[in-house]
Amino acid sequence: MASSNLIKLLDKVQCGQGTGNWTYGEAVALQNHQTDFLLVGKCICESVKVTLKYKVEHSPDGIRWSPLLDSSGAAIEFQCVSTKTTDAVQTCAIQIADTPILPFIRGICGEADVSATCECTLDLHYTTKK
Repeated sequence: MASSNLIKLLDKVQCGQGTGNWTYGEAVALQNHQTDFLLVGKCICESVKVTLKYKVEHSPDGIRWSPLLDSSGAAIEFQCVSTKTTDAVQTCAIQIADTPILPFIRGICGEADVSATCECTLDLHYTTKK
């Protein structure tokens, strides 16, 4: 029987603003029994509309990083638009990671189009196999 679990790749972080400005999460080591990965981005911004991006990288050793690719070979990257609703959690995007993931993973957010106080998270949901 499989069970559902969650890893916080980004937890209430302020994402980088402007082109090329990114906030990097800590490296997380994955276990062999983790499978069926789903990424969920959420962002709460104070009374202003903000558009930003999420990316995911993985690594064989926690040092050399590369973009996590989907089954078509494109880097997994998605956009989040947080509307002008204070204290309302905005689920910006859900992305299935449908390719093998190396032993380490980290979340990245940034390139926000305006300066705003935001709390952004990126969750990695997965199942475990016995």
